[in-house]
Amino acid sequence: MRARIGLVRLGLALLLGSLVGGDRGVQAQSALRAKAERETVELDLARLGFEQGLELRGTVDTRSVHFPTLAASRPDSGRLRLLLDVQLPTWQRAVLEVRVKDRGVLALDLLRWAGSEVVLPLEPGDLREPFARVEFELRGSLADDRCVDDRTAGGFVRILPRSGLELVVDTRRIDEIRNFWETLPRTVEIAVASGRGEADVFHTALLVGLALARSGREILYRELEGSPPLVAGEFGRLLPVADQVEGADRRSFGKHAVAQKPPHVVIGDPEIVAFHMKERAWVGDREEPLFPRGTNDLSLVRTGRASVLFVHPRAGAALDRLVRTGLVSLAAGTDTNLVSSGSHAEPEVETVPLGELGVELRTRWIGERGGWRFGLPLVRLPAGRVPVGVVLDVVAPVGSGGRPVSVAVWLDEELLHTGPLPDGPGPHRLRLNLPERDVRLAPELRVELVRQAEADPCTSRPTQLPAQLLASSYLILGAAPRHPRTFAELAALLDEETPLLVERDRLDRPTNLLTTLVGIGRHLFRPGTPGRVIPIAGDDPLRPERPFLLVGGVARPELVAPLRLDRGRVALVGRASGPLLEIAPGTNIAVAQLVRLGEQPGLQLAGLEPELPSWPGDRLDREDLVVGDRSGTRIALRTTRETVIRVAYPEAISWFDRLAPWRWGLILAFWAALTACLVVVLRRRA
Repeated sequence: MRARIGLVRLGLALLLGSLVGGDRGVQAQSALRAKAERETVELDLARLGFEQGLELRGTVDTRSVHFPTLAASRPDSGRLRLLLDVQLPTWQRAVLEVRVKDRGVLALDLLRWAGSEVVLPLEPGDLREPFARVEFELRGSLADDRCVDDRTAGGFVRILPRSGLELVVDTRRIDEIRNFWETLPRTVEIAVASGRGEADVFHTALLVGLALARSGREILYRELEGSPPLVAGEFGRLLPVADQVEGADRRSFGKHAVAQKPPHVVIGDPEIVAFHMKERAWVGDREEPLFPRGTNDLSLVRTGRASVLFVHPRAGAALDRLVRTGLVSLAAGTDTNLVSSGSHAEPEVETVPLGELGVELRTRWIGERGGWRFGLPLVRLPAGRVPVGVVLDVVAPVGSGGRPVSVAVWLDEELLHTGPLPDGPGPHRLRLNLPERDVRLAPELRVELVRQAEADPCTSRPTQLPAQLLASSYLILGAAPRHPRTFAELAALLDEETPLLVERDRLDRPTNLLTTLVGIGRHLFRPGTPGRVIPIAGDDPLRPERPFLLVGGVARPELVAPLRLDRGRVALVGRASGPLLEIAPGTNIAVAQLVRLGEQPGLQLAGLEPELPSWPGDRLDREDLVVGDRSGTRIALRTTRETVIRVAYPEAISWFDRLAPWRWGLILAFWAALTACLVVVLRRRA
């Protein structure tokens, strides 16, 4: 009897152990699966529009950033990761204070700190609001030697562009398109399902790439090759042959032996996209519709661990809302109530409040000197307008001891104004006319207040007092030049109606061309530009009615351009150093230049080969000619002012080029003959 009871107990123990062990195995698998579903999303400063990072100078300086928290996706945790470049002289002490939502989280003694990275965990409450305001304040003082000359260069602290907010997000909670868009990684892969040169697919892929590139992401385009043969379906739709031909094998169309990782975004005809997604096993054996929101819209398709955003080429308003809204303008550090407060703008002129341009309007604490530094991006102004003046409303500390507070204003390091502020508490208004010169894409305005110390600098320092640039400050706009001379002046004229004229054969293999246009347009185009893509043939007459963008058009004689690619070999020659760059037939280069067709200006992107190289593009600003290739920009110049480099065509020598070596002798001979004729005429009259 006891033996039987022992056996029963042993069996129960074994059964219980197996159940417990199984539960632990299930728990371990669940934990691994949950860990695999979590991703770290990096929202760094470069992605939020601070491409150069943040710089704090002087004895007191403050900057603030509104980091998006992706609260709708309910992040599990978050932390601030700061990469610092500290450059302080031996006589200066400084403390970097970091505050999150007015709560101090760090006070770092920079003189004793020897690292380069700081990681600050955030509290769960910091991630419940859409944005978390983070303030960085530098407070400096003199070290042992208090009699240091004020003119001695002070130190600075630079928060590098890779610094930012890191969020751990469960990808299963990203079920909205806006959340997916904001959580895309630093490198985004966009697949284009075309193969027939559709202009609307190309246009949509370009707009999506430009919107992502403006947020600091790197864009990689790829084609969904192996598109299935197409036949006309019902309602005029084009469907794969395998869907309509009886007995056709779907696996024979576009099948890849090796499974590819799905892209982040795919653009194209919904039937073709669905075919590729199923053939490449991105969605398994799913039978339900892949695009439940409708084919003419945006859809988020789950593919295993990740998701793919499908964008229909004619998504219309949904795509427009997606590419026009982003995190850059919201993260600039300006509170909404400051931006929207009433301005004192002049009704007879067109103006833009500085707050709408992302200028930080928060209070600054001024010791001996301090101020504001901000850019004026041209693409954030209305089309056809450029800045011609600025009105600054400043509240500054009152001078003491009969020594007023002085203010100095620079535009791109060119001094515009310097002088004392009027007596009284303020606010003080400064109205400045900007110099008439070349338009720039992002001119920088710097305003600095200087307080003269009353006491002996060896015994005391002036007390730090607050100062603020008010929201009533604004930019005065004027008409952009109708005949632009540089890329920046052309950018002022481009708008949502600007056409992109593309040679039809270049649309068949669009990836390199899209990469180049995104590299150029991220700084040059406004959101929504270009407005449409128009395929053209080599002999189609071009009569644009507004400023335009042109891809190709090498052999068009009606095009007025600083460099012609239809005259054989081209050489950029230094007047003193000889040939600098030669472009021979067969050279795979890309040329971006300012052209004119009739009365309309435009930007031409062309090359000598049928397919342009994968040129990453560059910031086109005060030039009118840029040459680049796969390695980057080779040369950039402004031909209308260039006196050192000239464009030559060795294989197309005109009579003027043949006489060029003897030009000075011919000029002297002409003057000698003219002088002789005058002498003869005067003698006959005498």
